[in-house]
Amino acid sequence: MTSADQILTLVRTALDEFDDRPLTVSVRRAVRIASLAGDSQVAVRLGMELRPSGGDPRANGEATRRLMADPALWASADGPAEAAMREYLSDRTLDRKNPESRIAGHSLSEIEYLLGVLEPELASDNASPGSFESAAMLRNVQELARHRTFAYLCEWERRFGYSSINDSIFGGYKAVVDRLLSVHAPDLVERFNTVYRRLNEAAAALSLACHTLPQAAATRTSQRPGSWSRSCVARRSQLPGNEPGLHVGVTTLCVRATSRSRRRSRFSSVRWH
Repeated sequence: MTSADQILTLVRTALDEFDDRPLTVSVRRAVRIASLAGDSQVAVRLGMELRPSGGDPRANGEATRRLMADPALWASADGPAEAAMREYLSDRTLDRKNPESRIAGHSLSEIEYLLGVLEPELASDNASPGSFESAAMLRNVQELARHRTFAYLCEWERRFGYSSINDSIFGGYKAVVDRLLSVHAPDLVERFNTVYRRLNEAAAALSLACHTLPQAAATRTSQRPGSWSRSCVARRSQLPGNEPGLHVGVTTLCVRATSRSRRRSRFSSVRWH
């Protein structure tokens, strides 16, 4: 099962049980899916719905940062965390027409608790208008979070459903082609595998050369002219595989660097005298 299939399974489970589970459960599932899918803005946005009030600000920030695909974008003014915060503040503003309006900063669990406390009063004949307004505001926050979570889940189901279908179609054609090649041209398949293996070995050798040359260049000033060239040739023998073209390229770079160092030393001696 691919990662897309695993995410699709989680999404469909969350959708199938959406009306049977508490809202906080569905939101936690959506946060997990968003984190796996790399949707950092959605993960942070829904994570704010679950974050309780209070706690250490630094620890709270670290917990939210862990939900992001790239935590380095946490402090970016145009990053997903800032976009999620702007959306959260806009959704939780009690009076949009008033720039100094208060923010409903309760988590979904706290809102559920407050509604449970207000329920007996609302059922009695002595309920105040303020209690009805508070309950209406809290229920509005709940329903908005419910709607956003359901919309995100539907989007992921469509996205990963198509991705899973494409992967299955491509995988089916790939299996048919591999079977036909193994039956009618087995030597051709083996040649492809050999070429692919040699390309991987050449890439590893080139990577080793790229790491080796800067280290040799850093110590060339303490060596006499020509010694770095010989050290590069010695390192060349340590490269894996049998890639003569790559060895020649490494030696050429060493010789060129040695020539430059000799010219530099002659120029320095002229200026010195």
